[in-house]
Amino acid sequence: MIRFVYLLLPLLLGLSTPEKINYDVRYILGDLNTRVITVEITWEESEWNEIPAYHSEAVLKTRPFFRLFLSPYYYAETYFNQDERKPLFFANPFKYKGKKATYEYVYREQEIESKSDLGSGPAIYTSFPNDNQTVDFLSLVFFIRFLDLEAAREPLPLHILISGKSFPAELQYLGQDPDKYPDTPADKFLLRMTERGLMENGSGHEVYIWRSISDNPVILGLETELSAGFMSVKMTNFAE
Repeated sequence: MIRFVYLLLPLLLGLSTPEKINYDVRYILGDLNTRVITVEITWEESEWNEIPAYHSEAVLKTRPFFRLFLSPYYYAETYFNQDERKPLFFANPFKYKGKKATYEYVYREQEIESKSDLGSGPAIYTSFPNDNQTVDFLSLVFFIRFLDLEAAREPLPLHILISGKSFPAELQYLGQDPDKYPDTPADKFLLRMTERGLMENGSGHEVYIWRSISDNPVILGLETELSAGFMSVKMTNFAE
């Protein structure tokens, strides 16, 4: 579920004013329609390794009842350079079997260095090509949010980094959708995972994504079908 929510994380437009965006994540099965997670994302100017950068943080909080099944708190952060808004560094710290763990990616000119540390035993290091089409979830949002529509009218091949591994995917622009958000003009995209889905259990192979049509587009919402029911995410507030 949390990997799915990472797709919400909005990237940066070169703005110096700190901004905040909120989403609700709902689980829907038959007559059941309940909020599971709330998301708050902030971003602002910063630096990374003495390089001018933008820094984005996401805090995900699970509602009390669902803490029986999900971690009550999730956190992720990412840095992007200010010139081209390309990713520099991604980190997702979490708890695994009671120990501190993390997934990290460092973006070099030619390759992406990956570190997977589950808190017991040595960390696992690997690398992936930095071809501008291999991305973590936060970078994926940047890719979708500011993608030239012409580039995705045919399925666009990608690789998405999940838990230190790389999985193939396709992204396609489906056209304008005037019905999903009647008060907000929206473009619709389909992210298709060809080997495994975005959810923790591997489900969620097809994710529909809506972004606003504007000079400063934002991700309005997401939907994906699960093994039982489906998950719906909707923006509730945007402030700057």
